[in-house]
Amino acid sequence: MAKKRAEDSSDWLSRGVSIFGIFGLVGIAWLFSTDRKAIKWRIVVVGTGLQLTFAIFILWTPLGRALFEGLNDAVMKLLEFTRAGSDFLFRSFVTGSVEPSLVNFTFGILPTIIFFSSLMTVLYHLGVMQILVRWMSAVMVRLMGTSGSETLSASANIFVGQTEAPLVVKPYVATMTRSELMAVMTGGFATVAGGVLAAYVAMLSPSFPDIAGHLIAASVMSAPAALVISKVMMPETEESVTMGVVKLPDERPDANAIDAAARGASEGMKLALNVGAMLLAFIALVALLNAVIGLPSNLHNSDALQNINNVLVSGAGSAPEGCSDPADSKATVRCAYEALVTIANQRGIVIPEDLRTLEGEEDQQLTTVEALGAEVAAQLEVAHPLVGSSALEDCRGGRVAACGAVLTLTQSDTWTTKLEAPDFWPFITLELLLGWLFFPMAWLMGVPWEDCHAVGQLLGEKMVLNELIAYLHLTEIIDTLRFRSIVICTYALCGFANFSSIAIQIGGIGSIAPSRRHDLSRLGMRAMIAGTIAAFMTATIAGALVY
Repeated sequence: MAKKRAEDSSDWLSRGVSIFGIFGLVGIAWLFSTDRKAIKWRIVVVGTGLQLTFAIFILWTPLGRALFEGLNDAVMKLLEFTRAGSDFLFRSFVTGSVEPSLVNFTFGILPTIIFFSSLMTVLYHLGVMQILVRWMSAVMVRLMGTSGSETLSASANIFVGQTEAPLVVKPYVATMTRSELMAVMTGGFATVAGGVLAAYVAMLSPSFPDIAGHLIAASVMSAPAALVISKVMMPETEESVTMGVVKLPDERPDANAIDAAARGASEGMKLALNVGAMLLAFIALVALLNAVIGLPSNLHNSDALQNINNVLVSGAGSAPEGCSDPADSKATVRCAYEALVTIANQRGIVIPEDLRTLEGEEDQQLTTVEALGAEVAAQLEVAHPLVGSSALEDCRGGRVAACGAVLTLTQSDTWTTKLEAPDFWPFITLELLLGWLFFPMAWLMGVPWEDCHAVGQLLGEKMVLNELIAYLHLTEIIDTLRFRSIVICTYALCGFANFSSIAIQIGGIGSIAPSRRHDLSRLGMRAMIAGTIAAFMTATIAGALVY
């Protein structure tokens, strides 16, 4: 990660795009505005200034860097305490440690949510959270000119979730203006709860050691961003009863700190189970959608794939027995591997030691076949493109070895081939479509061009599915992305803005003030878009300043 950081430290062009992106995102919000003439540009200028000031302080100044690193270390230390509880529950009586089979997302990440939920509830009972929320709200109300209720909710969203933060302003929800209600909902969409944030840290910290500091910074910066974007998309045109007033209700539902810890753990357990259930359901649904979306390509390409199998079998017994009708792509990979070994042995080509066995998962096997194919092709001087080459003619003549070289040279990600350059359809997935849809937004935030599709895919997954799945997929591709792409993506994904959260907010806030359920339903989609833009704005500012 340090090497990636050094490589990106002088990428001033991408920084310039990020600076342009700040204005671009505000412009997009302006296009969605319900009353452009009523926009109070003081809120926009001051709110953006607060974001920039905090980002410069935390990322550029020695004191800010020290605070950043201190917060990061503190969160990492808290994660160690979580592991103490997890080890007690899940360790084996025989070995005295957690068995390797239990080192997974369910037993490794979800317990983090339970512990942090309990901790945050205790801190709230002790009044620590109220002090921070009240102080931040007072600053934003005085400087930005927003109302007390919407600002209190935005500040509370830094620490708690999208349904808990409105409880801070529970007495005012029924009488809020539509603009204030929009701001409350946007704040919930633009940030994440403390317990879930800790889960993201646990997932990403092995690959991104500074992740905790960046996620905390994202949560803080997104509070004023939510107010900025919500007030552009729905400016205040009514009189607020809390304008200029910051009054935090002193409600403590717990008898003492122990009661608070117990309630927090119970609520954290519900949240952890909910997270696990959503992951199971959404990942399965994505697999189903990909199968449906990719069905036309699979049907169109099936004849050519069968042709591959037939050609492999025609090699007078040199292909393995299972090649007559391979059941899956892994069998096809093994067929090609055996064919390449055959041609290497026939031509006296020495196979490198690390390529003499086909082991591991399918991706690893495919890498082995690609490497062996390159070795064989180099020795045979097989030309590319293959049209008219001797290897292609040999393959057509039924020589399995030549077919192996052809397959390797012309394979694609879904293990297809162009034996006679047929019209193959690409395998379309939901992730691929989302990547292209959000490509422009990734570029606007300052993501380097070569990473825009990958980051765009994660942004789309966050909106259509949820941010947890997007962060999970980020861990899978993080080694392929540039440092600034990782940082920008980390900030942009840090929010609850997705379609399922609309229902969560309508249900949660609607239970506080049933009379506002109609307004909540009408504002849901607009607020979700505003929350998305607010998180992107935070990411854009980080992209302009990170080094």
